[in-house]
Amino acid sequence: MGLNLVDRPKPVLFHIMDSLGWEAIIIVFGIVQAVSLGLLLLISRKRPLSAALFGALLIIEAFGLLEQFLYFSKIVYQVPNLLGWSYPFNIIKPALLLLFVNAYFLKGFWLQKKHLLHLIPFVVYLLLFIPLFTATEEQKVNFLNSMQDDVWTDNLQGIIFFAINSLIHIVYFVYTLSIVRKSHDLVIRSNDITSLWVSRLVVFFATFFVFRIVLYFFNGFHLLSNQTFATIVMLISSFTIQCIAWFLLRNMRWPNFKPEDIPSMKEIDLLTKVLNEEKAYLDDALTLEKLAKSAGLTAERVTNLFRVFYKKPFKETINTLRIEEAKRLIKENGPKQLNLLAIAMDSGFNNKVTFYRAFKKNEDCSPSEYVKSLFSPSLSDHLS
Repeated sequence: MGLNLVDRPKPVLFHIMDSLGWEAIIIVFGIVQAVSLGLLLLISRKRPLSAALFGALLIIEAFGLLEQFLYFSKIVYQVPNLLGWSYPFNIIKPALLLLFVNAYFLKGFWLQKKHLLHLIPFVVYLLLFIPLFTATEEQKVNFLNSMQDDVWTDNLQGIIFFAINSLIHIVYFVYTLSIVRKSHDLVIRSNDITSLWVSRLVVFFATFFVFRIVLYFFNGFHLLSNQTFATIVMLISSFTIQCIAWFLLRNMRWPNFKPEDIPSMKEIDLLTKVLNEEKAYLDDALTLEKLAKSAGLTAERVTNLFRVFYKKPFKETINTLRIEEAKRLIKENGPKQLNLLAIAMDSGFNNKVTFYRAFKKNEDCSPSEYVKSLFSPSLSDHLS
């Protein structure tokens, strides 16, 4: 005799919905998105290092979110052997974020042997959790029952664990934010949407960490239940993952995760020194290759610098600088000793036609009209 519909056991999915309701859909969706995006970034061909690091970060985020979800939905009681595995991996998330930012913003950055030191917290946590990993299923279930209403302030071990975990995150976030801050001016100048997003993502992660610390304190002093605390954190994590997914799919050259080639401050200094201090633009035979050689850079890098830093191509930027020099000479000479052809030559132009055309393009008036507006209409006789 078959079971009535009301007597049939509910599938696991319905148990999840009963325990967390609508929140479960958002959290599970976030987990699936994080794993999918992470794998795509990891397995894509010709991916940059930053893509691989960010993909690993997303997968670890999904792993931690999954274990939290399994615990608070009670599903972990059916698979107790999954208990605790996310904790050692979670401690390397801030290190991955730091390496990701380094790989994204710093040219020539690559993983070296010294970066294995970032795994020290992971190894320590792994060793600390060995007793839990090697426990029997019955022991793990008993452990789950014992910690249902416990908070981190209930024992010294929890307090030490919280303090060390917080300190590790703070050190990494401070270091990561310092790199983002150093790159801020270049990011703003380049107006690269991906670089702006990376900067804001780091700031958001740091803010989210501070928010979690506040929640931890409320939880530690029994002002916030474990269930409420975990639900808030899981929802924010899931929301963050969904925002990341939206941005990646909407704005980036998927799935290469290739940032705008932002010039370094050293490269900018080299070029601006040659242009502003040495006034290389006064050379009427100046070429891109000649300027690049003077700055000690390749022509390709100088082209990128003009595009990103000056927001104009080489020729247009040089003409703008020459026009500014011409305007300075006009003001310096005054109307009575004014010779526009001589000023054009002294400003780096090799003929009057090019000078007039560039002046008109930059100032929306001819050199003669500029002089008249600057001094007096009665001084037009001094123009030559």
